Formats: sequence, structure tokens, C-alpha cells
Amino acid sequence: MTKPKASEKWVDAGYLIFAQEGLEGIQIERMARILSLNKSSFYHYFGTQEIFLERMIAHHHSMADLLISDFNNAACIDPDILQAVINHKVTIMAQVQLTRHKSNPSFFAAARALDERIDRTVLRTWKEYIGVLTNDDLAYRYCGLVRDMFYTKISFENFTFPFLRELATSAREIAEQLVKEGEMLSKAKGNTTANAG
Repeated sequence: MTKPKASEKWVDAGYLIFAQEGLEGIQIERMARILSLNKSSFYHYFGTQEIFLERMIAHHHSMADLLISDFNNAACIDPDILQAVINHKVTIMAQVQLTRHKSNPSFFAAARALDERIDRTVLRTWKEYIGVLTNDDLAYRYCGLVRDMFYTKISFENFTFPFLRELATSAREIAEQLVKEGEMLSKAKGNTTANAG
């Protein structure tokens, strides 16, 4: 097994810090201390913090490819997709941080593109889980709402399997209740129309 190059060490360290703390945590001197490297090597490899952030986003895309591969191999939301989310905690939290920093155009573009890929990947299992099997658009839009709610609530501290299961179960129960309410409303309208005729 080959040792990672110093530039990869910088990217890995920055990526973890970014996932945990966001952009505010990316400080060159701090990363140099963590890595026991001279900060001049940062400038040697990257030149500027902007170039470093571009490399970090490219690394995020690579990590997201691994996450999506696990999602593709999942048979169901609970436990398969939930376990894949746990296994890729740093990648998920980096995605959350990209989303939270929407004022940065490259962060926003990366977050949006990856959210779309992830949502499309889990759509089949999501539709089965929430019981909306015939309407792809509705299931896709609901998936996005649940994902955005997850992004607002998740942190490194509460990133646990029980938390994910509770969120998924709640989303499924809401979908089921909406379907029941819709069926009752349809019946009520049908009865009103029949009585009027």
C-alpha cells in the first residue's frame, strides 16, 4: 500500500474539518499543525485557498461516487440506505456543509448536482418505502423535502442510526397519512357528487 502524498493529506484533513465545522474551520496554520507539516507545503501544492477548495470539492465528488455505489447496491431504505449513510458520515456531512454555504457558487453547484444524483439513485427504494409507487415526480419532490429537513437537523453529534431511522419512519408515516387523507377526501367528494345527482 502506497503512502498518500502530502497534497492528499492536506485535502483529507481539510475535508474532515470542513465536514465537521464548515468553511470556518479551514485554516491553513491549523491544518499544518494537525498534519505536522510546514504551511509552506500547502502553498507549494495549492498556491491559494481557492485552488485548495476546488481540490476538496473534486475529492468530495469522488467520495460521493462511493456513497452512490453503496446506494445502488441497497435493497431498501431501512436498514440498507440508512446504514450506507452511517458508513459515509463524513461525505454526508461535507454535503451538508456545501449546502449550508450556498453563497459560494462552486459549493452551491456541487451540492445541487450531488443532491440530484443521490435523490435519483434512491428514488426506487424511496418510492417503495413511502408507498408512492406510481408517481415518480411526487416521490422525488418529497425525497428532496425530507433531505432538506435532514440537512437542517443533522450534526456530527446526533448522526446516529436511531436518529436516521426516526426521521425515515416519520417521513413514511406522514406520506401514509397524506395518502389516507387524500382517499378520504376523494370518497367525500364522490359521495357529495352522487348525492347531488
